[in-house]
Parts: sequence; structure tokens; C-alpha cells
Amino acid sequence: MKNNVDENIEKLVKKLVQTASIETPSPDFTKNVMSGILASKTNNNIIYQPIISKRGWLLISTGIIGVFTFLIFHTENASLANQFNFSFLQFDKLLNSFNGFQVSSMNANILLLSFLMISIQVLLLKSYLNKKYQK
Repeated sequence: MKNNVDENIEKLVKKLVQTASIETPSPDFTKNVMSGILASKTNNNIIYQPIISKRGWLLISTGIIGVFTFLIFHTENASLANQFNFSFLQFDKLLNSFNGFQVSSMNANILLLSFLMISIQVLLLKSYLNKKYQK
């Protein structure tokens, strides 16, 4: 039964293909297509707007550099929790968990070097993307 249905479908398709005529485009088809492509190309200009402004990046980098500078030059044995008064925030349990926290000089140097390398990559990528989108 299925074989018979398939043969009927094939015969119908052959008949439709033989009776169908070849369609030809209008004489100015290429001109119309190319003008449409040019119009769509000029309307889709990408305007680059950064997610984080230059002032935002400056504040972020200043904060990170400040934290790293504090960690590198902090040589006293006193912990961070004892130097600041956070009693009004009710974070006593959280701050007490960091009482004996100290950063070794090797860890501080690794963090500083990582930050420096990431900063260089961000600057290089930013200049590359600026050149790419200014065309």
C-alpha cells in the first residue's frame, strides 16, 4: 500500500515538473537587488557605546590599585578588622572570621602582576575594537 502511494506521488511530481515553465526575472532585477543591498548596508551602521564609561573604569582601577597598594604596604601584625570600626553595620561575626588574615608578599605580588597583565589586555583589546568599529 505504501509503495503504491509513493509511486503515485512520484508520478504527480514528474507531471508538475514537466508542465512548469521556467520563470525569468525582470530586466532590471540585478539593479534592484544591488540598490537594496546598498541601502541596507548604509542604514545598519554600528554605533559603539561602551557599557562602562571612562570615568567608571577610572574609579574601578583606582579602587583596585588602592586595595593592592594597601595590601602590599600593610606590614603591621594588626588585622584589618581591628583597624576599622564597623560596629554600626552589625558584621561582628563576619569581621571576626578575618581576625588572623594576612596576605603574604608572594600572594600580593602575584595579584599585582595579574592585575597589571589584565589591564594591559583590556587596553589592547579596547584599542583593537575602537579601530575595528571606526570604519
